[in-house]
Amino acid sequence: MKRWLIIVSMMLLLLFGCFHLKPYYYISANIGEDSVVPPKTLVVISLKDEAGNIVESHLELYRDGELIQTVEQGTEHKILADEEGRYTVKLTPLAEKNPESYEFNFKVTSLEREIYQSGGRHYLDAIPSNITSKATDILIRFYKYSSEELEGTNETIDKRIRLKLVDTDGDGVYDKWEEVETSEEQGWAYIPYEFEYYDTTWEIYRLWYSEDSIYLVYQGVSGTYKEYISWFKFASVGFDLNVPYARYMTTIDGSEWTYGMFQLRERYNSDNKPVFKLVANETVVKPASEVVVSIDASNVARFAELYDVRFMQLTVKYDEKLKLKDVVFGNFMKDLEDFYAYKTTENGTSVVLYRGFVVGEDETEESTTNFATLIFEVSEDATVGDVLSVELVYEGWWDSYEGYPDLPNPIFKDKENANVDGFIVDHEPVVIEVGGGE
Repeated sequence: MKRWLIIVSMMLLLLFGCFHLKPYYYISANIGEDSVVPPKTLVVISLKDEAGNIVESHLELYRDGELIQTVEQGTEHKILADEEGRYTVKLTPLAEKNPESYEFNFKVTSLEREIYQSGGRHYLDAIPSNITSKATDILIRFYKYSSEELEGTNETIDKRIRLKLVDTDGDGVYDKWEEVETSEEQGWAYIPYEFEYYDTTWEIYRLWYSEDSIYLVYQGVSGTYKEYISWFKFASVGFDLNVPYARYMTTIDGSEWTYGMFQLRERYNSDNKPVFKLVANETVVKPASEVVVSIDASNVARFAELYDVRFMQLTVKYDEKLKLKDVVFGNFMKDLEDFYAYKTTENGTSVVLYRGFVVGEDETEESTTNFATLIFEVSEDATVGDVLSVELVYEGWWDSYEGYPDLPNPIFKDKENANVDGFIVDHEPVVIEVGGGE
């Protein structure tokens, strides 16, 4: 009996060890994935292991699909993004025998409305000259405004709420808001005016706000990267859409100050954004098993109704070790008649989904927030440790279109056949790991 227990224990150790056959890596950069930055931006990018340590990697840099730079070996790779275009960075860990490459994408454009103006879900805050002219470090704090009804009346009052930035894990990046009552509780967040980095003197230039982050934007004033700008993550929390906020800045000696309001504006709020997002029913599967991936589209139908949307087209690409067995469409748009279809490639690695809506008799079934449900079968050839992905497509290069059965990028049309914007497509892939056991 004891011998059997030893054998079983060894088998379990071998089995569960299989889940970690492939080391986990991720890309870390001073800008976010799919960011839009202006020309003359310094992008610093690294590959990190599961413990967060920077590892040596091989770099390939592509602009508009063309390889423009390679670095055989490095840790912190510095990319000078001078020209407009769509950039893809491929990092490959050097420590692995059969390594996978990891991709990071961003766009460089000189369109100022995308970078320097209040552009919907982003806001770039220029620091006034009375602050920067003092050449001292800066203190900053934030406020939120809300309207409250006076009890027993039809009147409302505007209330200013003090917000405190908190770094809960001590990594130097603020990651939580707290609402506090007093100035003493609120305190200040600290922004260096100037520092030396990469043989360059950098001075604070702008602050960039979004729903989920705050970045400090610095400009090189002398040294190796003079006239370039560099982004540093200040907070991994941001600001709700369509809510008034204010920021108070002061020089560290208190001699100069500025107070200004701002707002991230959109046609919807942060809690009802029309987002398409992939969701899998399982993230660990066995070979020859079935896995279901749904396209959750909460709030999409309501937004589509407001803007008279009559046609939607999305494309999904998936791993070659996944076989698409079926696509299920439900009643998506209330008070309209739904039509739908899908088309796959011959090699079975992508599918285009079509939905149309016409004035007619609505389906009797209850409406759903799923745009479509994709049913896959995992290949029998899949092995323990394989990582399979499914993602909503955006293709930036014409020469990649031939890998799809139709135009791959999202299309939304209204009843006049005009394009409709405002929808958000989350391109974060669903990752499915092949495991063993029962």
